Amino acid sequence: MNKRSKILCISNHSIFPPTTWWSRLIYNFLKFSSKNNEIVFINEKNHSTYINDLKKVETHEIIKTGKRKFFDIFLIKKIYNILKVKKINTVVIEYPWFWIHFYVLKRVLWIKIILQEHNIEFLRFKSNWYWWWKILFYYEKWVYKIVDDVFFISKSDQKLAQKYFWISKWEIIEYWVDTDVFNHKFNTEKKKFLEKKHNIPKDTIIISFIWKLDYKPNSEALDYIIKDIYPDLKSSGQKFKIIINGAPIPKWPITTEYPHIIFTGNVVNITDYIKWCDIVINPISSGWWVKTKVIESLACWKTVISTPKWAEWINPITTEWKLILSTENNWTWFTQLIVEHLNVPDYVSPDFTKQYSLDIIFSKLNFNNVK
Repeated sequence: MNKRSKILCISNHSIFPPTTWWSRLIYNFLKFSSKNNEIVFINEKNHSTYINDLKKVETHEIIKTGKRKFFDIFLIKKIYNILKVKKINTVVIEYPWFWIHFYVLKRVLWIKIILQEHNIEFLRFKSNWYWWWKILFYYEKWVYKIVDDVFFISKSDQKLAQKYFWISKWEIIEYWVDTDVFNHKFNTEKKKFLEKKHNIPKDTIIISFIWKLDYKPNSEALDYIIKDIYPDLKSSGQKFKIIINGAPIPKWPITTEYPHIIFTGNVVNITDYIKWCDIVINPISSGWWVKTKVIESLACWKTVISTPKWAEWINPITTEWKLILSTENNWTWFTQLIVEHLNVPDYVSPDFTKQYSLDIIFSKLNFNNVK
């Protein structure tokens, strides 16, 4: 970028520590944007030591915790003061939830507002059967109409937004991977530590499923794993363990009924679990967000067995033999693909890494182009 921009970024979620896909996305956005721009970040009160990693980012932890934060009218005044003192005229909103605050600010200050889209929110809540999804649809449509630009992290989300909101301004800045973190290098000591921690016998095949489990498409996928894939794997004669990373952990006695399934809950360093496993599975047949775990797993050179829906917009040429697609709802075939691809060499084309590289994606990002 030729000219440094002054940018205020705000997230209604605490991103510290950056353990989830969306917190890593925001964290990396701040980290790399601050190389060429002056970034001020507003976040929840957290006091995490991870803030120290963002040395070039000026962080203000002034957002209240809990749902009351969305009704904090005093936050508008606090943000106003920061914008005035720092002479900032570009704002990046992570998620649309604080839009009303910035709609007020936009009427009294000359500021450009960019929405960094993580999901088409109304579709996410509709899929979870929330009765108020239609209210959210009109709210989200209003946001998309008024903001100056939208940054999408996938072509599929951009197509959906165009379909439902008739948008006319956008940039596609694909979900990026920090290859310093997500790569094929794995310490042998970490492997031994995880095997000991979870009491894994030698020569056991590690199958990984990594998702938030209170989201309906993911909980459905967990049901497919337990009721369909698990019995077929047992019948195959393979020595295996299925590691489920995510929360909340089901309350029913899964460990006694299904001894080859291990629930870890949320883990701080998900990369260690991806690198440790032999294969990553995504038996998800619904939902509307970017396929982050597929991309991150491929960046670690892992074979991914997935339903077609969860591989949309991923270039099959760059993934070669590492991304294997099953047919929808055919779990016997899905299990067969797991067994057939256990010994595929750990390798992914350099073209894949380039496509999702942080450095390459951010080299194309210019805030001065926002009208």
